[in-house]
Amino acid sequence: YYCSLLGQGAVHAAMAGYTGFSIGLVNNHTVLLPIPALVAKSPRTMNKHGRTWERVLAVTHQPDVHTAGSSKPAKKATPAPASSSWFGFGAKK
Repeated sequence: YYCSLLGQGAVHAAMAGYTGFSIGLVNNHTVLLPIPALVAKSPRTMNKHGRTWERVLAVTHQPDVHTAGSSKPAKKATPAPASSSWFGFGAKK
């Protein structure tokens, strides 16, 4: 039930045009929590040049914006699958 509630809240907020937020439950109410407020006082940090962040970028096929202004060449993005379906069973050819 809890995951369904969070998922529905995230979809509704995204379709309403909100970005930069996370969904949470506060006093039994679904609320939008701004991501900068969530991470501002977090005891956990991530090295933006470390292995974990590199893996996140590789798995999600995102460009590395931190190397854009440096002398180190940016990694070439891998192309998305040619399939028209998220699950890889694309349309018949």
